Amino acid sequence: MTLKKLISLFVITMMVFAAACSDGEPVQTDTASPSESAAPTETQTEAEVRDYYTADDYLADPSLFVPAWEGEFEVPAAMLDFEEKWNSFLQTDGRMMTVGHRGERNIYYPENSLEAVMSVIAAGVDAVELDVHKTRDNVVVIMHDTDLLGTTNLALKRLEGEDDGLPESNSIRDWTLEELRQLRLTKGNGGEETPYVIPTLEDAIKVCRDRCFIMLDDKKNELDWNMDVFTLLRANDAYRTVLPIYNYGSRAGFDVLKLICKTLANNNGSGIAPYLLRTKSTAEDLADSASKIAEFELFPGLRCGEYDETNKDIFKDYIGKYRIYVETLSSPNDNAGTWQKIDSDGFNFVMSNNHTYDLIRYVAETYFG
Repeated sequence: MTLKKLISLFVITMMVFAAACSDGEPVQTDTASPSESAAPTETQTEAEVRDYYTADDYLADPSLFVPAWEGEFEVPAAMLDFEEKWNSFLQTDGRMMTVGHRGERNIYYPENSLEAVMSVIAAGVDAVELDVHKTRDNVVVIMHDTDLLGTTNLALKRLEGEDDGLPESNSIRDWTLEELRQLRLTKGNGGEETPYVIPTLEDAIKVCRDRCFIMLDDKKNELDWNMDVFTLLRANDAYRTVLPIYNYGSRAGFDVLKLICKTLANNNGSGIAPYLLRTKSTAEDLADSASKIAEFELFPGLRCGEYDETNKDIFKDYIGKYRIYVETLSSPNDNAGTWQKIDSDGFNFVMSNNHTYDLIRYVAETYFG
């Protein structure tokens, strides 16, 4: 029996003993992190005590999550205001906005974890980029790779003989959500094991709702937008939260993309669906993208790739008229010096790879100081 199971059994035993001695009075217990004890049960009669937290746990009791960086820097209140983020996005010539790549990349928390998302939200991020895959029971979960060996403790569980009853396959598609929840995320390939679990898309939507945007990356083109996304947005009243997938037009057709944007616009209260259409940094591709945006009445947003300072002249006719996203995923670019150039060039949406918190602080000092 694992240590966590022993702890869970001890907690249950003590709760039963305390209840028997209290003449029916409620038992008061101290709040603890999932790494210290089992997470709170949804009801006192629940048989199994979870040793991880879900979005519902965190939302019901915000004190369960305190960012690891707490006290290192002060976040301007305006950067936590979703209305400010929403209004800024809609201004094509507005301030620089920030994207956390996979939430954050193993700085304080594992990439694509719920805790990584909540951490950058607390720091003032404007959007998070999250990768999605579907399980055997058709639940959309957040993870970059389809192979579970990379960022979970599956290999360790097999080595220690703790994989009884789990699938032999390494692919997310061959696992149910319940089976995945028996794994724990690691900080990078072969990195430190954490107490955190693979989150669902609904988990992410719940914690991001009215806090930041979600940019989905559906590498395997697995999502059925109506069944997998709109159902969650409707159930959680989160039509302003998730952006249409950036390359959805090229994959599913622009008529489908327009319908998705129209559905979002009709339900988010604004009549506008923020969107960033994927394009390449060439004059021909930019002209084609602008033409598609006009033809299909899409939001004037462009999603480009890695920032290249030599491309400034190519974008001169689009700066200010479109909200333009670029990336600093490569090491030479991922720093404040490059972000300042990007800002001065007029590009106003940036995704950092390994320095998300530094990017957020750059925006804080430049626009909210």
